[in-house]
Amino acid sequence: MSTPSRQPETQTRATWLSPDQVAESDRPRNWPWLVEAGSLTGRLEASLGAPVEVERLSEVSDGDGALRREVRLYAAGRPLIYAVSHIPAALLDRLEWVSSLGDQPLGTRLFSDATASREDLCVARLAADDPLVRRACDGLDRQPSSLWARRSRLVVGGQAMVIVECFLQGEAE
Repeated sequence: MSTPSRQPETQTRATWLSPDQVAESDRPRNWPWLVEAGSLTGRLEASLGAPVEVERLSEVSDGDGALRREVRLYAAGRPLIYAVSHIPAALLDRLEWVSSLGDQPLGTRLFSDATASREDLCVARLAADDPLVRRACDGLDRQPSSLWARRSRLVVGGQAMVIVECFLQGEAE
């Protein structure tokens, strides 16, 4: 398995594992959500029967023209997912609509492209004191003892972006 070369999270002590490296007895009840290959946004909306709302926390271009987008996904007012995406300049050129995405879910648009696929999926259980957990939960009432997260490459038209998603609820119902 190849590892994405650029990681959007700036600080984490995570040990990223491929899903088959996690023993069944160690897998959380929301495991099917962690290993979802398609649009997590689409699955959330279908399962919860509510639209996913996006809180855009930051959107910053780096010196190479890449975009770092940081959001929280909510359904029915509940924070469910914290996500950080790193979109290289070459992919931004292909996906011109990203610059006007605003508070819309990135996944919904990406997976409407027939060429979109998820690759190199890794998962990790993050401790409460992990910098990524602290950032994911910043400003929330709930401070968990740990969070499960996943990291993957989303490939569109042969070009890849990296996304890290932290699951803020113990279960996606």
